[in-house]
This record gives sequence, structure tokens and C-alpha cells, in this order.
Amino acid sequence: MAEMLKLRPFQEPRNATHDAWDRLAAQLATDSKNTDPNSEIRRTGAACCSQFDKLLAAHRKEETQSLQKTGSNEQINEHIQNMTDLVALVDDFTSEKVEMSKKAQKKENIERISALEMCDAGMRGLVDSNMLTDLGQLEDATVQEKQGQRKRGPTQSDKENIPIKRPRDQNVIVNALQQCQIEDEKLLNEARACDEAHHQQLISGIDRLTGTIDALVNISKVQLECNAPNRISNDYCLFLYPLFLPLHFHIIFIDFFASFLFFYVNLMPN
Repeated sequence: MAEMLKLRPFQEPRNATHDAWDRLAAQLATDSKNTDPNSEIRRTGAACCSQFDKLLAAHRKEETQSLQKTGSNEQINEHIQNMTDLVALVDDFTSEKVEMSKKAQKKENIERISALEMCDAGMRGLVDSNMLTDLGQLEDATVQEKQGQRKRGPTQSDKENIPIKRPRDQNVIVNALQQCQIEDEKLLNEARACDEAHHQQLISGIDRLTGTIDALVNISKVQLECNAPNRISNDYCLFLYPLFLPLHFHIIFIDFFASFLFFYVNLMPN
């Protein structure tokens, strides 16, 4: 029974039970041979399983002690305690199997009902999801089952105050046009600033030219006054004439330059 408590082949899954009992039989033969080579226990796994079932049935009937024909009281008591522990383990394992079987049966029934509901909903169209069976609420539901039943997103009729989104291609075109418009406005502002600076330079040059012309006019007045016969002698006028002669050509050049600037400013685009 010590090997039985150690290996516990009865707790193995159904597809591994045969191999578990074979391992128990091999371990039992090895231990018995090491204890006494003349009393080696050679049994198959199936025979060990059958014998174990008989011992369990006898222990439940409290016949374990009567079946022990050899051994001391301590060995008999140890054997009885081992059988009691094994019976408890077997009963617990059996209860767990029954409970798992009930859960599996319940889940299978719920899945069957859910499949029928989904089939009916698929034929009728849209239905209220709250009226359907949700497999994700099960205790041992998988990730696929929790994600399988998703809620439908809101329709456009539910978004009365939200504008309809434009297609992605249209958004790209609109963004490109807006970017071009921003760049054009930037270039236009720079051109206006340059034009304004050039216009201010022209006005400043005209102002300086006007001041020069005024100075020349004043000099011309002085020259005319010098040519008056009643106020200045001829010798003095002859002395000043070579000084003012270059100014006469200067006035002609300034007058020509002023006319050129006047026409240039008027012909420039705004």
C-alpha cells in the first residue's frame, strides 16, 4: 500500500491509467525482490488494479483486519491506516470527477442553448444581445468564449451630433490643399513686405531729391539776385559766374533724374 500512496495511479487521467498501473506493478516487483528475493510479487498492471478494487471494497465493509493472515499488530494497524487514507483519496477523487462531470455537462447544455440562440438570431437579423446566453459568464470560460460574443457598435443614427467621417483619401487631399494655401499665403506676405520696403526706399530717395532741388532753387535765386545791375557790380557777377555754372548743369541732371523716378514709381505694380 505504500507504493499505492506514493504513485496514486487511480488519480491519473483516463488515457494514462493503464500506464500508471503498469508502473505500479513494476515498482511493486522491484521492492518485493529487494526485500526478499524468494517472495517477488509479479503481477500485471490490470491485476494490481483489480486487487486494489477488492481491497477497497473489503475495507469499506470493515473486513481489512480479518483478511490479514500474517504480520504483527503494528503492521496490521499500519496497513489499515494506509487503506483508510487510500479510501479517502479515492472518494475525494471520485467526488471531484463527479463535480467536474456535472460542470462539463452544464457547460455543454449552455453551449447547446447558445448555439440554438445564435442560429435563430442569424435567421432573424439583429436581436437584443441582453436576451442571448453569454458564454463569457461561465466560471471556466476560455478567452475565445469571452471574446466571441461582442456588442455591436453604435450606428450613424445614434450619432446625431457627430459629423460623418470623411474617407481617408479625401482627408489626404484636403490636408495637401490646406498646406499649399498656407505656403502661398506665407510667400505672399513676404512679397508684400519686400514691396513695402522698396516703396519706402523710393519715398526716402524722392524726399532727399526734393531737398536737393530746393537747395538748388535757393542757389538759383541767389544767382539771379547777383545778376541784377542795380544791386551788384559787373565785376562781382563775373567773379561768381564760374562758380554757379556747374550748378546749372547739375540742375538739369537733377530735373531729368526726378522725372525718371516719377515715371518709374507710377509704372510700378501695386
